Amino acid sequence: MDIGKFETELRDLMGSPYYDRPFVCDGSPLDCQVFIVGINAASSMTEDFWDFWRSGYGFDKSAWYSAYQAIRAKPSRTRTVMQIVMDEAVATNSDVRFLETNIYSFPTPRENILRSHQMSTKIFDFLLETIKPKVMLVHGAKPNKYLREYGHGDARVIESPHFIYLSHERAREHGREIARVVQ
Repeated sequence: MDIGKFETELRDLMGSPYYDRPFVCDGSPLDCQVFIVGINAASSMTEDFWDFWRSGYGFDKSAWYSAYQAIRAKPSRTRTVMQIVMDEAVATNSDVRFLETNIYSFPTPRENILRSHQMSTKIFDFLLETIKPKVMLVHGAKPNKYLREYGHGDARVIESPHFIYLSHERAREHGREIARVVQ
């Protein structure tokens, strides 16, 4: 699949505008060998997902991150740990590309306040089926349970406690492990 077809299928699936957060990456999601998977995003944003999409390129993570910083005084503990994982993996293997995603794309401060209609996995399932990551770092009991029950293709799954409970050293270990698997 090329980036144009991916965009068309994603737009058909999500619609436009789309104010939830289906994923974050830098450039084409199709180039991402690694998914970092949680249950759902904690922070809502007022921007449309498609404001950060560039046809023929993919997702503009730096523009998204600027908008994210505008609504958060500082990055969440989850985002901080996620960045440590990614930085360590890239320092070990500069070819590693990440896609940050969640089982549910609807953001809420806590997963337990999601309504049933907000608990759709169709976008996550599309990403998994279309991109076929080599590795998935899955943080939290519920996303790990989901992947055990519904499958993960041929991806190697690294199960982790939720990132809010993960030490920075353990995050670096995950990054090094991901870099080794992707080589």
